[in-house]
Amino acid sequence: MKKTYIFVVLLSVAHLSVAQKGSLLIGTDFPIQYTVGYNYGYGDFSTQFQFGILTKPYDNVILSIVEGFGADPNIVNIVRNSFKNGKIITLKQQYHQKKMYFGVYLQNINLRANEVPLDIVEDYYNVNLTSYWSGIPIIPGMLNYGNELTKIELLSRLWQIGLLVGRQFELSNPKLELRTEFSISKNMFSSNKFSSQTPYPQTLFNNMETDLKETYKKSAYIPSVNIYLLYHF
Repeated sequence: MKKTYIFVVLLSVAHLSVAQKGSLLIGTDFPIQYTVGYNYGYGDFSTQFQFGILTKPYDNVILSIVEGFGADPNIVNIVRNSFKNGKIITLKQQYHQKKMYFGVYLQNINLRANEVPLDIVEDYYNVNLTSYWSGIPIIPGMLNYGNELTKIELLSRLWQIGLLVGRQFELSNPKLELRTEFSISKNMFSSNKFSSQTPYPQTLFNNMETDLKETYKKSAYIPSVNIYLLYHF
């Protein structure tokens, strides 16, 4: 036990003896997010944490890429109309070699819930959603597609794993640095939650969940070109 403690202490001292540098960053991963973050450099390595927003015009671009990798256009259209924006958390581990660096990253994409297009759902799954409106204690004539009672909301969460290569550029101000990257990620896992005040069948939601998971797993390859401005302190 004592030997283990001594080893941990020596390892910590060795780590602290390596030159370390913290940086704040702002930038964009096209076509994924607008982002801010923190980069912690030590020796030839750095760890980077980012928080970002997925919004227009990136929302349509990213889904077009997924469709380009073979996703069913009907499933893509369900997703395309089911969110307006999203929040993204990214964790990167990078190895630096002179001005170049290489890395791996884990990314969590949360797509904010919005209305699922009921007409597409009806056509694709061959189901009559209006037949379930009778279960709502309100005059049926007051109902229509997508109002507060009949709409279906979708919340999706994707876990992506990726690789990146980048280059650092020094600026005239020594506290500032420009970095450019190319990265690509693949979906590892996704979860999708549906909600509605109308008692639509659970089997419909189960089928949609299966199709969305399969679509993300097979087709959610997301390449991006990243540009960051870093401030070293």
